[in-house]
Amino acid sequence: MKEKHRYILVRAWRALPEPERQTFERSFYSSMLAILGELGYSEAHPKLIKFLDDSHFIIKCTLEGKESTLLSLSMMKKVGGEDAFFFTLRSSGTLRALQKYYSSISGDPHTASAGSESQKQ
Repeated sequence: MKEKHRYILVRAWRALPEPERQTFERSFYSSMLAILGELGYSEAHPKLIKFLDDSHFIIKCTLEGKESTLLSLSMMKKVGGEDAFFFTLRSSGTLRALQKYYSSISGDPHTASAGSESQKQ
C-alpha cells in the first residue's frame, strides 16, 4: 500500500539567506532527530522539500508522523547554535495545494493569477 504523506508550510521567525540554508538544513535534521528520537524520526520521516523564499519552506512527512513533526517544530528553539522559532501556516495532502495557498498569501501576481485561472475552468 502506498504511504500517505503530508506537506507542511512553515514560516521561520527570521530570514534564512541562501548561504545559511545548507547549514540550516543539516541542523534542522539533527535537531529533529534529537527531539523525536530514532524511532519517532523513522516513523515521521521528515524531509525539507524546498525553500519558497528566505523565511518560508515546506516539510514533507508521513501521515502517521505529522503530529510528531509539528511537535518537534514547536519544541525546536535553536538550530545551528542560533535562536529558531517556527510557525506552521498550513498542512496539506498535496504539494500543489500548499503552493497555491502560499501564492495567495505571498502576493506574487504571477503565481496567484495562475491559480485563479485554473479555478475558473
